[in-house]
Amino acid sequence: MNGIAPLTYSTIGEWSRLTATPVHPHEVEALIVIDAVMRGPGKPDKDEQPVAEKSERRAWPTRKPAAP
Repeated sequence: MNGIAPLTYSTIGEWSRLTATPVHPHEVEALIVIDAVMRGPGKPDKDEQPVAEKSERRAWPTRKPAAP
């Protein structure tokens, strides 16, 4: 009960599933950043990790190729 709750990945995922709307990883990242700004511009959340620099970002996991 500390005010407006941050947008979560599960909330975005459930919305995507319920509305049959595909959401791309860069869109999810943008939504999380916009939500953080709208909840408190200039105030980082204590639970929120800073957005990594582009060179530090990890790619989304992919399936490993099948073993021959």
